[in-house]
Amino acid sequence: MGKHPWKSSESSNFKSKLTQRLQIYLPTSGSVYHTLGDARKGLEYLEQALEMRRDLYKGSHPDVAGSLNNVGSVYDTLGDVRKGLEYKVQTLEMYRNLYKESHPDVAKSMINIGMSYERKD
Repeated sequence: MGKHPWKSSESSNFKSKLTQRLQIYLPTSGSVYHTLGDARKGLEYLEQALEMRRDLYKGSHPDVAGSLNNVGSVYDTLGDVRKGLEYKVQTLEMYRNLYKESHPDVAKSMINIGMSYERKD
């Protein structure tokens, strides 16, 4: 029988590559379900991606901020704008921590929050 990659000495490299791929596929799958009208299914994948990214990066990181925003957007779609805003405010705080004020991601995040407030009223 051949070697299994998870049992070999290259185990950590295999896990690292798998994690990198999941990091791409989970948010993409979540966005696809969301776009196709199954926001709840999309939310499941996006929340998994957020959890994985939080575990990987242990703090402020652009990928974590992007995942926070994606989850917030799905909550908006599901009609829970308050919960969506919670995630989007976390996104803004993280981008401000990463970039300070003068950065396009900070501006986009502020626009997203403003659009959520428009939906709320």
